[in-house]
Amino acid sequence: MTDVEIGQSLRAATAAGRDLRDALAAGESPDAAAERLAREIESVLAPPAPAGRDLTDQAVDDDPDALLAVVAAQLRLGELALAAGTALGETGAGPPPEGATATLDRALTEVEASEPAPRDRETVASHDLDEAVATLKARFGSTLDAIAKGTADVVAGPCRTIAGRAPAQWKEAWDKISKRLFLDNIGGRLLRLGMRAVAAALDALLDLVDATWLETARDRLVALADRAGAVGAGPALLGGVLGAEGAREEADGLLRARNLDLGRLDDGTAALAALADRFDSVIGKLALAQAAVAGIMAVQGHLGLAVPWLPLALLGAELLIGAVALVFAIDYVDTTVDVGRVRGARLIVKDAVTARTAA
Repeated sequence: MTDVEIGQSLRAATAAGRDLRDALAAGESPDAAAERLAREIESVLAPPAPAGRDLTDQAVDDDPDALLAVVAAQLRLGELALAAGTALGETGAGPPPEGATATLDRALTEVEASEPAPRDRETVASHDLDEAVATLKARFGSTLDAIAKGTADVVAGPCRTIAGRAPAQWKEAWDKISKRLFLDNIGGRLLRLGMRAVAAALDALLDLVDATWLETARDRLVALADRAGAVGAGPALLGGVLGAEGAREEADGLLRARNLDLGRLDDGTAALAALADRFDSVIGKLALAQAAVAGIMAVQGHLGLAVPWLPLALLGAELLIGAVALVFAIDYVDTTVDVGRVRGARLIVKDAVTARTAA
């Protein structure tokens, strides 16, 4: 699905959700709005496979950014479907719980805020070599800072959640999401759709990154949570994990070389700006996914025993999203992992210095 199609689906689902909320508030029949909401959510979901994972029905063209847009939309719509199903009393545990309508209102607000804003491309034209070097160095530093900050924002939630937990707890949560979730016999139609959306999003994230790298990032994330403790993992700590200081020192040394080419340096600055924008897009979608998981955590408090394994799966989802964010950050700094299909910031500086020198 394209960003435009995703935006259209989110807007259509939100409109149906608002009609559902209004019908409930007015004491009118919500059936028509509930049916529309279900159809809109189904349009974003691939047909459920009997086993394994299959994203072939999602038009994402093997593009991580496009896939993450679908993942974020699925989780947001999953949150909306679960909130709507709870407000309709689909849990089978009597009338809707107190606060269910307020939870639906919050889910609607969060879905409406999910559409990304377009960005302009940056052009660079330095007047002399000194300016070109200074501009590239500044852009390299700001790119590293942006990667560390964006990653810190996404991993903050999982770091707080898993800090102090016994290894057996987070390993059980990881194991839960690494297998096919049991989605049968869960409440009514919207609750089942909500869980289908969550399961599809988690499956896509698990398929996005090589399993070995994903588990490595998970272990680093757990170690980071233990190290950060109550203070939290801020950008400075993330920068240390990503090797930002070493990268800055290396860049400073490279940019002291002789016979640097002004045009090549400016090309490097522009490439770093494009890399920062691309990372901002990727990490922004992961932030939306993480926020949706937090929203689903709020909804699951109303579900009672309708989905007894959901709290464990949500812990695993937080850990998974944090691990994916860490993998992307490593790749964008250093091109260690072929997941974002980018040349990382360090290699861009090396290209600017060594790819071509003036005669």
